[in-house]
Amino acid sequence: MDDVRSGSDELGRGELGVSLVDGRIDVDPLRLESELGRLELQSSVKPGQAASDAALRLEIEDFDLGALLRLSDPDSRIGGEVNVAIDVTSS
Repeated sequence: MDDVRSGSDELGRGELGVSLVDGRIDVDPLRLESELGRLELQSSVKPGQAASDAALRLEIEDFDLGALLRLSDPDSRIGGEVNVAIDVTSS
């Protein structure tokens, strides 16, 4: 999606890629960009009967939590930006 709008408000843009090959489910990428900030996710999992091989990478950059909360409560005084970086694997 190159341009998502609600009326005249620009909400942002995004990209999603999902594949299933040989039983492995990959999400690469899930990318969302807006005035609120940026989110990027990559994940991979191959389900197994006894164990699952998996990986997750998540980056949230300069996400304005206050702006999101003010959408539901305009009188909210909560503010601040969230930054997160997660990179995990399991087998």
